[in-house]
Amino acid sequence: MNYHQLTQFAPDNWLKQQYRDTIQISISSSEYEHLNQAVQRRSERIERYENIYRYVQFLVRQQHLIAINPHRAFYQVRRFVTLHESQKDKALLYQLDGRRCGKTFEFKKQPELYGGDVIFVVTAVTDQPDNTFTPTRDCDFYIEYIIYL
Repeated sequence: MNYHQLTQFAPDNWLKQQYRDTIQISISSSEYEHLNQAVQRRSERIERYENIYRYVQFLVRQQHLIAINPHRAFYQVRRFVTLHESQKDKALLYQLDGRRCGKTFEFKKQPELYGGDVIFVVTAVTDQPDNTFTPTRDCDFYIEYIIYL
């Protein structure tokens, strides 16, 4: 499948016209306000991460988990990963893979807030929706947003 065929699976709020990884969210949008409320802080900038290949990989992984575990419930949960802005590009390149980034990332229910940091907002598939966790595969989640504090 090519890029345009895959975009039929993309979330409705994605632009879908061209391949770009990050789209800056307008500060006057409800999407921007919703994310500021989620992190309980006014952010400097928010970018939506639109990587259709990672997103489709996440959807396939979710369906695979459901198929091989038909009696177990799986949930999509939103989690937060806080890191220093200097680590952002490497974390995006390696999809928050701690082995390649040299750091273990915890996917927390509430963001940790530090000045000069960025928060990755991710959606993950899990059978334990109430826990903080560290995914074992990069296809167990996808990065939705990058919030600059």
